[in-house]
Amino acid sequence: MFRFVFCVVIVAAFCLPASAATPPRMETRWPGVHVVWYDDLNLKSVVAEFDTFLAVVEVPHDDATARALLAFLREKFPAKPVRFAFHTHHHDHSIGALDPLAAAGATVVTTAWNLDQIRGLAGNPAGADANVLKIGGELEISDGTNTLRAHVLKKDRYEIPTEEYIVVELPGPKALVSGCLFNKPLTYFEVVNTRKTSLAAFLADRRMDTAWLVPTNSARGSGFEDVCSREMLTETLAKGLKPAEVADRFAARSVAELRADIPALAAEFGKKTPRSYDLLVCGNLMRMKRKDVARSVVMFEIATQLFPKDMDAWYWLGEGRAEAGDHAGARVAWAEALKFATTDDDRSEIRAKLGHK
Repeated sequence: MFRFVFCVVIVAAFCLPASAATPPRMETRWPGVHVVWYDDLNLKSVVAEFDTFLAVVEVPHDDATARALLAFLREKFPAKPVRFAFHTHHHDHSIGALDPLAAAGATVVTTAWNLDQIRGLAGNPAGADANVLKIGGELEISDGTNTLRAHVLKKDRYEIPTEEYIVVELPGPKALVSGCLFNKPLTYFEVVNTRKTSLAAFLADRRMDTAWLVPTNSARGSGFEDVCSREMLTETLAKGLKPAEVADRFAARSVAELRADIPALAAEFGKKTPRSYDLLVCGNLMRMKRKDVARSVVMFEIATQLFPKDMDAWYWLGEGRAEAGDHAGARVAWAEALKFATTDDDRSEIRAKLGHK
């Protein structure tokens, strides 16, 4: 599957390594709040320490990673079992296992919709409800030494990547575990997709005194900030590439004019982004939300000019051309995408587009 996030419709399927080769490591970021890193996966968990127990936010990847985390925490905190395991949503960079958590006696805090998505992670899916707590609004855990609040965001109010999403507030350090709603690349302000604006809207709606945002699906090793400040989100919203504005700009010109101007547009956008992702978000907003396939193809062509060895750029150019009725052009684009595919899943999907076995 393709690792790509649309501006409006979100597709997230992350091809992770088979297992982490190095054990977890821990950093105490704030009093009573620790970050556990999985360096090989560029993922992390957040651990809130209470007087007699621990609460973990995000248990990603797979059963082996979960077991490694639990063993690591038993070593670090021998008198404090993991009593609660929160996850933001159902993707595997947020939760990848249920059985090790059940065996450790941890209660998985989730939502009804997310539970439907993750039941298959359990050895006995029919009994997956046995060790879960389903929440529909807010949940607070506090014992006088630490406080944790979970908040459920729903798609009928916020344009989030899944139907229901949990963010976890740690009032002491004024931190919010925001999952994959906001990631800040080290070197620039990336595209402003709807998950970023939704996070900002949620913080404003709740008038939350949040100073820090903790993404859990990225790390400095993958080119992103380990922990983001609230100011970074504000600056991203101001400086990042805005897909709706790009779509409006393209809509004001004819396709012929845009196509004639591709070299200049490529030079302009090339100064704003070091990767294809941002342009593909813009193109897919045109294609999916605006139903403006012809102009989306122009944006995808710009992406392939700027990133000629990028599989996703060629793949989405093929998708756009196919929707526009240019099936021969689509096959050319998919053939290029196949050259740069690096996983068996990617190659299989592209071959299926090409009609190959």
